[in-house]
Amino acid sequence: TIQDDHAVVVYDKHAEEEAIIKRVIQGKDTGMADPHGIAMDTKRGEIYVSNWGSNNSRPEWEQGKGGGGFGRSAKRGDFPVGRNRTYPSSGNFHPPSITVYKKDASGNVKPLREIKGPKTMLDWPTSIAVHPENRQTWYIGVASGGVWKTTNAGNDWAPVTDGQLGSSSVGAIAVSESNPDIVFIGMGESCIRGNIMPGDGVYKSADAGKTWANVGFKNVDAISKIRIHPKNPDIVYVAAFGQYYGPSEERGVFKSTDGGKTWKRTLFRDPRTGAVDLAIDANNPNVMFAAMWEAYRVEYQMSSGGPGSGLFKSTDGGETWTEITRAP
Repeated sequence: TIQDDHAVVVYDKHAEEEAIIKRVIQGKDTGMADPHGIAMDTKRGEIYVSNWGSNNSRPEWEQGKGGGGFGRSAKRGDFPVGRNRTYPSSGNFHPPSITVYKKDASGNVKPLREIKGPKTMLDWPTSIAVHPENRQTWYIGVASGGVWKTTNAGNDWAPVTDGQLGSSSVGAIAVSESNPDIVFIGMGESCIRGNIMPGDGVYKSADAGKTWANVGFKNVDAISKIRIHPKNPDIVYVAAFGQYYGPSEERGVFKSTDGGKTWKRTLFRDPRTGAVDLAIDANNPNVMFAAMWEAYRVEYQMSSGGPGSGLFKSTDGGETWTEITRAP
């Protein structure tokens, strides 16, 4: 995601000539605020983008009731209110939603439809995953509201992680293509805002989201992405950002070959650089791409970018990586 430009970069893995085509969808075209999560339905050629709800047309002192930060609500009492936590009474309020895009005959990506989410999620969706067989079933991770699930294409939603997680901030979701009952979630956002909530590692469900168990990374503030091998649900990859505020060793790309029981770090730059994105070639799962980001956030300062940032490629299933940041 490109937060400052309100855009999402979409990579088409099935492009002609085996090229990766970059497409940018402007958030202003959807009438929403920052898009945060993305999923692709390669069978239908559709792209699902989760949007953060907003209410930016309201007075600055009233922003806390619908989005745009914390504020004081004159109608609900003199106390801080979080994003999307209380009902909107006026202004241009947008609840969290999913916008579905599809390429037309000319190859242009255009909005197809929009699905409104419930106003009780407490915050914006950070990640989304779609059931590979039942397209009516989706999972959404929320910045401070756990995981929500729909089984009727967004008409109804229900929380599925309440009381089972150590943190309510979700940064990544992945559903196994070969065994859809297996779902992994990564806690903590990697979009390091000033009022961000840290996570407590990676959780796994083997019963389609009914029960969850922590499978590691409890000291990692943010899990950026989780990818599952399309044919083998025991092979799982985690992009760990690390800690928000300073150097930490538990950063980079990790791989599990036993369904999350054990993890091996296969890509590490330095203690200040975390992994923020992962992609697997659907036609050849041995081909992978990883993005690294050198950044930190403290109360009074944010640092974004540095010599540790870069793009990496693997051709052996994530065992080894080659930097391609400046490759021709």
